[in-house]
Amino acid sequence: MKATFYSNTKPLGTIDMKTIDQSMGVVGGRLTPNAAYFELQPFFRRSKGQYNNEIEQLTLNIQLENGCFLQPAGGFSIMDTTVFPDEITIEIVGSNYFMIFDTLDDGPPSTFLTAPWHPLSIETKIALEDEVRRKVRSFGGNNLLAQHQYFALADFGPEDDVLCYVTGKNEYSFAVVHLTWTTNPDNSPSYPAIEFYRDFEDFKKARMIPTSKGRE
Repeated sequence: MKATFYSNTKPLGTIDMKTIDQSMGVVGGRLTPNAAYFELQPFFRRSKGQYNNEIEQLTLNIQLENGCFLQPAGGFSIMDTTVFPDEITIEIVGSNYFMIFDTLDDGPPSTFLTAPWHPLSIETKIALEDEVRRKVRSFGGNNLLAQHQYFALADFGPEDDVLCYVTGKNEYSFAVVHLTWTTNPDNSPSYPAIEFYRDFEDFKKARMIPTSKGRE
């Protein structure tokens, strides 16, 4: 499956994604870079495949052609060397991919959402993550999301609900965050409202399928 590689909102090229090690959640592939990639190439070559602070500051994202963003638990590994300058490869370690899909293949891209849930553009993804982060930080460590990392995957068209992939020290892997509130949210550490789900199937059965059927 094809994917687009981003730094912030800027596309850096496309990747032909393959399964590398399903047991470890590793996917990746060979990058076809564009001109924007070469502006950042010194950072990638200095990293030597390590996910360090310098690479983290680039705000990297990978979006499959079906709209799903891949989020790494163990970071991005970008191999770009002067020895093999035409063989730039990217691996995602501990990817959330296999929590949502069964396999990467060469067929038509598998959909993962049903309307009115929709995938995000890179601009919307970053904006939503910034908004959630701002809300959570305003309450210090009192908010339910404060001890998690959260990555926006989709939004719910009729309302301000955002599906996030979450990582943290509990059994939950996904959450729906509601970014609006009927009363004054500034006085309540329970804002934004959050619903946690153990896995993607849990989210589908409890939230996505019922809300989709209700609008048929």
